[in-house]
Amino acid sequence: GKQLAQMHRSLSPNGLYGFDQDNYIGLSPQSNQWTESWCNFYLNHRLLPQIRLFESNGHCIQVVSYTHLRAH
Repeated sequence: GKQLAQMHRSLSPNGLYGFDQDNYIGLSPQSNQWTESWCNFYLNHRLLPQIRLFESNGHCIQVVSYTHLRAH
């Protein structure tokens, strides 16, 4: 756990957020595309894919816009 926490605190050599290989969260593919902002990386490659999966399984969720989230 300590090594994982240390890895997530360190900056990548290219100064971007992500990883050079995609992986999985359970059975679901997980994109690690390089992104300039940690916030955009987390939103687009962690949260939104899970929300889309939730919706594709017949669940309904109201997503607040990213602009709205940043304003509060």
